Amino acid sequence: MKTMKKVDGSGSVQHQYFHRATETGEGIPVRVPNTGQPVLVVVSPAAGQTARIEYTISDPTHIAAGTALWLSWEEGEALVPTSSALSPGISGVRVVGTGGTTWEATA
Repeated sequence: MKTMKKVDGSGSVQHQYFHRATETGEGIPVRVPNTGQPVLVVVSPAAGQTARIEYTISDPTHIAAGTALWLSWEEGEALVPTSSALSPGISGVRVVGTGGTTWEATA
């Protein structure tokens, strides 16, 4: 479990899942456990690059087999660091970018 400070500085919150990676192109899909909490995602594209987060509700076996249906987040292509809260119940996330992109997911 990871403890993180709330953005408004009013305290801290416990998270059961945390993933951070830097990837280029279509990132490796990451399975997300269903914690009953929204999945917080942040994407930080390299200067002059774009990136987006994709998520799935497909069964984890489809993620492993490469047959999951991926949907783009509502924020579209990010040029600058961008964050969003994805609905609870998603089973996986990945980043798709034009260059080196750092991203993280927390639930």
